[in-house]
Amino acid sequence: MQLAVEDQSVEATDVRLAYAPAGAGCDAAGGYSPAFVPGEEFSVCVTVTVRIPLLPEFVEANTATGQFVVERDRYVDG
Repeated sequence: MQLAVEDQSVEATDVRLAYAPAGAGCDAAGGYSPAFVPGEEFSVCVTVTVRIPLLPEFVEANTATGQFVVERDRYVDG
């Protein structure tokens, strides 16, 4: 995950990964843990805190959150 952030030429000060139940937003992420069973659907939430160039120094950092819906293949064994 860190490599993906660095690949975007963004200096990340903090990267957080959390899971959320299917249909829920990233606000619900954190306490959920997927079972990784065939056919299961859940969201992966990645929050990155970045320092944005050219913003005044009193603006410490901003956060961006991406939500990605994952469905485990029903035909995966185990």
